[in-house]
Amino acid sequence: MLKIVAKGFLLNENSYLSKLENKVDFFIMIGTVLSLILNDLDVSFFRIIRLFRILSPLRVISRNPGLKISIQSLMNAIPDIISVFVVTAIIFMVFCILGINFLKGKFYLCECIEDDTRCFYNKWNCYN
Repeated sequence: MLKIVAKGFLLNENSYLSKLENKVDFFIMIGTVLSLILNDLDVSFFRIIRLFRILSPLRVISRNPGLKISIQSLMNAIPDIISVFVVTAIIFMVFCILGINFLKGKFYLCECIEDDTRCFYNKWNCYN
């Protein structure tokens, strides 16, 4: 409330809702206040509003510059992580295709019983 009174709410360029972290903080606080007011009602929609309490640790990020830098660097690294994942998936797929082509039909087991006339010499005789 003090920030809103000191900076203004929305109309000037340095207002409270001009920064993203203040917007997140505002919506977290609105959700928390609504969940506290509507705590006695047993409506499923108001239970969803209680989930805004989970977002309250995000307020720490806006107040701690070191943590803010680490979160921003993590967000900037996501496209590179996705490209490494795509290259790894392509390599994995190539080895899967090669494994299927080179090893197809090699891992079957057919037992030959010597005192019985059922002795199999290939996979299809075994299946039949």
